[in-house]
Amino acid sequence: MKTDEIESIGKLEKLMARHGERGFGFILQVLLALTFHRIGFQIDALNMPSGHPDIAVSKVNERYAIEVKTCYDLDVVFQKRDLNGVKREGYLGIVAAMFPRLGPTWCLCDVRHLSTGRKTRDDLKRGSQLEKLENEINTAFPEVLRKYFLSATRGAGALAKEISPSENPQRLDFSTFDFEKWRRGKGFEPPMCLFYRTN
Repeated sequence: MKTDEIESIGKLEKLMARHGERGFGFILQVLLALTFHRIGFQIDALNMPSGHPDIAVSKVNERYAIEVKTCYDLDVVFQKRDLNGVKREGYLGIVAAMFPRLGPTWCLCDVRHLSTGRKTRDDLKRGSQLEKLENEINTAFPEVLRKYFLSATRGAGALAKEISPSENPQRLDFSTFDFEKWRRGKGFEPPMCLFYRTN
């Protein structure tokens, strides 16, 4: 196992222990958005804790609507709503799944090659069709986790504040969400949090 992977596993285990499964899932969602930004994508939408797609990103000729799955077992169940939730005009719908017990890597799968039901990481890899993008994400993720780990320890709301005009050339609208109230609260039941790219 590479040094980056060992370091990432340690950081992810700390975040999981601190925030529990649900909070950890939100944190991974924001970390993935930041990772897409790190490899040159604009963040068009980030929806927490519910709403579809979870993330929408774009750059020149690529636009993805993403359903993020954190898989605590060795498989994950996909329902129709998961696959339908990433249907967004002009965007390719994909699922991004991380199986923390199997290592700190993302598995990306085009939903056009995915059916409902129980899937393992190997099932997702067979239907991937996104190897180049997956490799870019997995190469950049350890650096993103290292850079934003301190913010992530404070929760998904604090981490989402890292998506700012200085991080993203497009202005993101944070006006609909009170991060301070969320950070002080116990649990993860904030109102819908939507960030849409504006010109």
